Amino acid sequence: MLCQLRLWCAVIVSVVALVGLGCSSDTSQTENQTAPAPDTSAQESSSETPTTDVGKEVTGISKYGTVQLTRFWAEPDNKGQVVHEALVTAKHSIDIPIYEMGGPQIVDGLKTAKRNGVDIRIIFNGQFFAGPNKDNSRYDQVYAVKDALESAEGSGKVAVNWASNNFSITHQKTIIIDARQDGRLLKESELPDTAKVLVLTMNLCPYAWMRTPETEGHSSKMVPLPWQLWGPTHPDIGFPIRDFGAPLTDPALIVKVASVFESDFQVAGHDVTNGLANSTNGLVWSNGTTGLAPAATGLYPSDGSYPAFHQSKLGDGIDQGNSRDIHLAVIAAAQKTLIVHNEEMNDKQIVQHLVEPAERGVEVWALLTANTEFYSGKHTYAFADNYQQLTKARAKVMLYPATAKTMYIHAKVLLADARTEDAIAYMESENISGNSLNFKFIKL
Repeated sequence: MLCQLRLWCAVIVSVVALVGLGCSSDTSQTENQTAPAPDTSAQESSSETPTTDVGKEVTGISKYGTVQLTRFWAEPDNKGQVVHEALVTAKHSIDIPIYEMGGPQIVDGLKTAKRNGVDIRIIFNGQFFAGPNKDNSRYDQVYAVKDALESAEGSGKVAVNWASNNFSITHQKTIIIDARQDGRLLKESELPDTAKVLVLTMNLCPYAWMRTPETEGHSSKMVPLPWQLWGPTHPDIGFPIRDFGAPLTDPALIVKVASVFESDFQVAGHDVTNGLANSTNGLVWSNGTTGLAPAATGLYPSDGSYPAFHQSKLGDGIDQGNSRDIHLAVIAAAQKTLIVHNEEMNDKQIVQHLVEPAERGVEVWALLTANTEFYSGKHTYAFADNYQQLTKARAKVMLYPATAKTMYIHAKVLLADARTEDAIAYMESENISGNSLNFKFIKL
């Protein structure tokens, strides 16, 4: 299948402890559960975000570098406060590459920024619109954000572009604050104290899309359910979602992330790699381009359709990232424990590499939501074969019921050797799937 995403949104963190990784809300479990998850949450994340302790780099992944964090937060514990505060306190610019966006809290925060004279640029994923799908509610949501910001009062400028079709999907979730002023990117020495990058595993939309089973012989489908952070909830549905975020304040990292956004916003060609494959600063980037010719900047389909992908249209993809290698390096580094939060478990190589530490005695936990699929007239867990492979190796798979009243696992985190001097965390916007980790058509 076609596989490349612009994801960056990952960081490697060398830490003694990370807080907020314990799951809360309804912790009902499926039959696959045999024991409680290891405790990694001595403190609960809240609006009073805790500080992490920085430890030493772990052998085997030190060549990629690590990011030193002073803050880290979990959702829904934080209730979106860090994100909203970043929007309303920005002084010069807000740049956002995002998979999905919408809802009153996010839009109101951006409107406040525009009234404050802040320039706003957004890169939206364009591939929701591949083909004639005017009835796609995601399409309506994106245009609602665009229209609301463009019509809002204020001296701040608003510019919205579709992502380049050099990426089959843009799944990145990042907010870049005050890295640009008067129409140009700032140098490290010019950045104001307010400059930061929020690295997120979460989208900025009022809905989460859950796969729910259909009956009467119909297949399962994705349906929107209200998410309590960014919009009003259904009176009977709190629908908490587990996600994480962290701010980057290192000027060198801010400038690097901002420069890649600039390249992507201008829809650079598929051969523009920005030197990402050899990153040694702790940032993790997706693995390449599809080889398509660049799309026109700001391409908005007037007829409600967006160029669809087909294998025959692919040229030679160019590797420009390091995400798969870093997934494997973090897994290999685990000596005592390995905790995996993800929405998917759909990559054979990653699963095989998770089996290896489990077989050598590492306590491996995988926490996901038990989404179902409909095959041959019956419902089954998505990724069931991979779960079985993990449990045979004595890894523990925790599947949260796919119901609107249970915590939905949307976070994407690898945490090796929590509470040791060699602890390493990898937070990302990538799912464990070929769609996230590869860059062109392959057979999985």
